[in-house]
Amino acid sequence: MSEFEFSRDVTPARAIEAVRSEGACAIRKFLPPEALAAAAADLARARMSTDDTTEEGQVHRRHDLVRYDFSVRHHFPINLHHDSSEAPVSVYDTAHEVAGFVRQGDPSWQPNEVMGHRYNTGDYINKHRDYASALGYVAVLTLEGSQEFYFQRDSEQMARVRMEPGTLTLLRGAALTGRGKRRPYHGVERAKGQRLALSLRHMRSMAWD
Repeated sequence: MSEFEFSRDVTPARAIEAVRSEGACAIRKFLPPEALAAAAADLARARMSTDDTTEEGQVHRRHDLVRYDFSVRHHFPINLHHDSSEAPVSVYDTAHEVAGFVRQGDPSWQPNEVMGHRYNTGDYINKHRDYASALGYVAVLTLEGSQEFYFQRDSEQMARVRMEPGTLTLLRGAALTGRGKRRPYHGVERAKGQRLALSLRHMRSMAWD
């Protein structure tokens, strides 16, 4: 494995260190298949909207998504987004597994949004960099299917990770305090089949502090 790919026995502190220094990291088999099944089934049935953005100067992407509000302080949904849906228990349970791991490495990260993603054949996100919005980290757990994720390290070298069921991918976001390294350029290659995933973010507009 490379310096940004780890097995499940990696410590949260080591994973966070890799994200801060490399821009992203991937943890293989973060959760076993049986722990993914319920959330994957619920996402497969979820009503999602198509995020199809191709305007000039914007991120080019296409996939289906649903947004859920989320609290790490209380294990129940919060109502901060007018366009949010009520998440199944399986989604919240899985999201808390991810949040708990990341927060062991950095307790200051308080994700307040969970998104369910469904990539159909041919869906993608092109190379881009988000400047505002997500603070600290973005955590993406693949529940079903596979897809290539790529990001640009601070050395400008491109790195690739195959996101497979159980793979937890962590990406650097905006600095939580003070000045930090920028979020890296990143993207997701076109899907060759359906992929289901959850992502957790601490959105600036919904910050707790």
